Amino acid sequence: MTAFLKRFHEHATPLRYVALAVVVTVVAVALFAPLFAPHDPIAQDVANKLRPIGTPGHLLGTDQFGRDSLSRLIYGARIEIVVALGATLFACLFGTFLGLMGGYFGRLIETLTMRLTDVILAFPPIILALLIVTIYGSGVMTLIVVMGLLFAPNFARITYGQVVGVKHAEYVEAAKAIGAPTPRILLRVVLPNIMSPIAVQMSLTLASAILLESGLSFLGLGVVPPTASWGLMVAEGQRFMASNPDLLLAPAIAVVATILSFSVLGDALRDWLDPRSRKVSRPKAAALTEVRA
Repeated sequence: MTAFLKRFHEHATPLRYVALAVVVTVVAVALFAPLFAPHDPIAQDVANKLRPIGTPGHLLGTDQFGRDSLSRLIYGARIEIVVALGATLFACLFGTFLGLMGGYFGRLIETLTMRLTDVILAFPPIILALLIVTIYGSGVMTLIVVMGLLFAPNFARITYGQVVGVKHAEYVEAAKAIGAPTPRILLRVVLPNIMSPIAVQMSLTLASAILLESGLSFLGLGVVPPTASWGLMVAEGQRFMASNPDLLLAPAIAVVATILSFSVLGDALRDWLDPRSRKVSRPKAAALTEVRA
């Protein structure tokens, strides 16, 4: 843990610390939403609808149905994190499996797996998501599966390229020489040595998944009302931009801040895992200079 914090500090910048704080806050709020939310996010109070920011008992005001905006924002974070994390894990597992199979075995399996990813990548993600969600209906599980399939090709291509580069490495050949079964070679030898780019892709996919879920919810094809979702809150708030702009701005700011934070942390993770970015201490640098001399 100490080594991790030290490495993070080496590559950290003020922006990355801010991004880390935002992500930790969003995740904590999502996990403990019932503790943070002052009201039931779907409880309606029409007599107190469209209350402005700062209204006693409603810090961010209320929406057109009298529902507490802060509570809906907090529970919306839970939906965003659940959908984004579920879709990312699904995409990672499925895409990594395809990449491992295609990169390690090659030939027919390579053709089948890589052409499948090419077919999915040929369609714009938002268009394909709209098509599938329209056919199979809205819902959290539908979003997770649809977005998982859409993002899986990215993991497949990254894994494929990494596997092709290491499958003839000495440690892989050594595992084959001692008679290790193929599944063990893939899971215990190959996969641990290619996890760095996969981990970076996971952080970037989280940001893309939040953006896509918000877009689908904004179009009415995401989570089903009255469930709180940031995209749905933006869609509902745009009708009151002139009189109550906070209904639109609060969830929009939450979406943008979360997406940017995950993207910044993805860059930090890439630098942290890249061996070329590791700083060489002065004693080591001096020793290397003496050896070369």
